[in-house]
Amino acid sequence: MKPVRNEGEGNKGRAGLTSDPKTSPKINRRDFLKGTGALVVAFNLPFGASGRAHAAGFGPDIPLNAVDSWIAIDGQGKVTLFCGKVELGTGINTAFAQIVAEELDVRLADVSIVQGDTARTPDQGVTSASRSLHIGGPPVRQAAAEARQALLELASKRLGVAPSQLKVADGVISSGSARVAYGTLIGGEKFNRQTSGKATLKNPADHKIVGTSAKRMDIPGKVTGQHTYMQDVRMPGMVHARVIHPAAIGASLVRVIGFSSPRPGVRIITKKDFLAVVAPTEWEAIQAAADLKVEWSGGSGLTPMSGLEASMRSMPSHDVVIRSAGDIDAGFKSASKTLSATYRWPFHSHASIGPSCAIADVRSDGTA
Repeated sequence: MKPVRNEGEGNKGRAGLTSDPKTSPKINRRDFLKGTGALVVAFNLPFGASGRAHAAGFGPDIPLNAVDSWIAIDGQGKVTLFCGKVELGTGINTAFAQIVAEELDVRLADVSIVQGDTARTPDQGVTSASRSLHIGGPPVRQAAAEARQALLELASKRLGVAPSQLKVADGVISSGSARVAYGTLIGGEKFNRQTSGKATLKNPADHKIVGTSAKRMDIPGKVTGQHTYMQDVRMPGMVHARVIHPAAIGASLVRVIGFSSPRPGVRIITKKDFLAVVAPTEWEAIQAAADLKVEWSGGSGLTPMSGLEASMRSMPSHDVVIRSAGDIDAGFKSASKTLSATYRWPFHSHASIGPSCAIADVRSDGTA
């Protein structure tokens, strides 16, 4: 089972699956680029062991250190960013678009984003903890700067002017009266160049788009009801799943007893301690999950709210000293007066009000 698009931190509780190999769509980046006549520019993100930079479906012939699969510019000069992070209501797609527009010197209105499509976007890990810009922004910025440098080099050859003498505005490179647009330079050709890491990033003092208050790209569709949420997606042959969790943390699955009444078309899925039901409709999956009788063993309950503070204080911490200067103990000893206070506030979870959702395209031949 391979995910095609995701919304939230993994698929913790709600999923849509499609299993029809004849009707399920299959679009990869290579076909996408052939159809648009676009140039793909990317940045090799140095993930650690927990992640990797790749574009599934783009082909093994493109090495990870190549300039590939982050940014596409079509023949009209329109820019598409392929981003592994997904918009969960915090406005990151607008912010990413601002970064790309700034570094490429194009209008913000000319930038669009493809997010969370594992067939076309890099693997940037989960979207969580409000860290998308902090973690995902730098490689996107570098990719855009690398693309701009590559385009300047192409324009230099075409116009016969040194790259340092060229100016860029709204996706058009010029030197005096000589001008050439990004769309004209790109054609349908590839750059076939490795990521240099030497592309010059724009000086923040020269920013015209980043740092300004831009209109959120996602708001109009949400307000007018035109935005398609993952929960709204319907595909031919699609079925719905619901994950079933034990009441205690760390509990192990002993046995599945069954339903209290027949549920035609509902399947039970188990893998070690993982348990889920799959049904023709979402409502049937919800009902089946609630009705399924299961025996669990072991595990511990949640800490009661009255003892939550003490429990959190007893947990191992990962304190890191960023900078140390002076002698704090000596300072306190020499102070004429010291103040001490303890502040407590309720524990809140920065989480969605509904279960996260993902959709996967499952085919009999194992492809997606």
